[in-house]
Amino acid sequence: MRRKAKKTIHFTKKYYICHMFKLILLCDYTREPERRLLRGLSDFANNHGVWSFYHIPKTVYNDPSRSPEIVEKAKAIGADAIFGRWNGVNNTLTDSLAIPIVLRSGPVDYPNYPMLSGDYERMGEMAAEFFYKQHYLNYAFYGYSGLTWSDLRRSGYERFLSNKNMTAHSLMTDISKPDEDELKRWLVGLPKPIALLCANDVLASIVAEICQENNIRIPEELSLLGIDNDEFLCNIAYPSISSIHLDFERQGYELGEAIYSMHEKQQITLVRIPVHPIGIIERNSTLRHNIKDPHIRQIVDFIDTYYDTPISIKDIVKDIPLSRRAIELRFKKEMAPETILSYLYRQRVRKMCHLLSSSDMPISIAAEKSGFTDVFNVGRTFKHFTGVSPAQYRKNNKTTLSRTADNNHSGDKKG
Repeated sequence: MRRKAKKTIHFTKKYYICHMFKLILLCDYTREPERRLLRGLSDFANNHGVWSFYHIPKTVYNDPSRSPEIVEKAKAIGADAIFGRWNGVNNTLTDSLAIPIVLRSGPVDYPNYPMLSGDYERMGEMAAEFFYKQHYLNYAFYGYSGLTWSDLRRSGYERFLSNKNMTAHSLMTDISKPDEDELKRWLVGLPKPIALLCANDVLASIVAEICQENNIRIPEELSLLGIDNDEFLCNIAYPSISSIHLDFERQGYELGEAIYSMHEKQQITLVRIPVHPIGIIERNSTLRHNIKDPHIRQIVDFIDTYYDTPISIKDIVKDIPLSRRAIELRFKKEMAPETILSYLYRQRVRKMCHLLSSSDMPISIAAEKSGFTDVFNVGRTFKHFTGVSPAQYRKNNKTTLSRTADNNHSGDKKG
């Protein structure tokens, strides 16, 4: 008996099961965050049939007058979806394609299209909290004017500080051409020492150069933090730049899920696929703590170095020429509301969070590697600092690698 070929329906077209999924990319590969996003998308693609990617040059997708070229390319290759930045996109152009088009945020938002987005305000809050725990009195923000994601990062930063009765000096610049003379005057005039958050690592690298040229010492006078954790930009700067790490790989994987789902269901949904801040990657541009008391700095440095070993409070304070009571009072004055013990536990929990989200090692082993000796009661301490159990934390923070492994074992692949 002759078997009928199985077919899948794509909007108004029909393809055989072996159809190659064709995705047009409007992306700039020179930035590491973009590559990490595409890595997550590629992870999804590798587990869901055969995908082919087509790259459109930046000179085309940045020029509204050349938008018809993208439409012509999509029709010529029989594209199944388009993703990226598309300056000048509109429904008149794209309605005839009848395929999913997912856009990245730019100078404007596109309410009529699926888009990538982000928990932008939380990024600003995370930065402010990081600096506030270092006991800074002066804060600043440097960002792009008129860009939603930059404005929201600033909003989260300023709101956290406002709740602590603090304010931030702010300077906003044009994304097409930052005014470096204006930036120089602003940086020189800021009160010192100061904690400065930049809207992304590109601006942070410019700040680092200006400070070096004008003898503003980083991090002693200006503690500098970026966003995106573009490792190349952060590491070639002097000093190397601390940055908020975002889960672009997970976002890319969910981008693939959304595109494929719309393709399969023949229905475009106006989803918003967010990127979330995971944590702060500390490099040389930030002080770990803005601590004036030399004895307390010595204690903190000791904990930061040995927290993942079985040290006790006695070990921590043994070289400090003060009574235990005096040490505790001085520590709380510098580090309030932290105590020596709570700071030690916080460092261990932070290490354990990293191990749980980036590996498949058993929870008990992750606890031991983080310095906890009583692994049977570690759950209570972990939940005190994170609000969830270790198992729930791992479930909530699976990396793309873990999710890809789950898909490989599930057997639920779509052709």
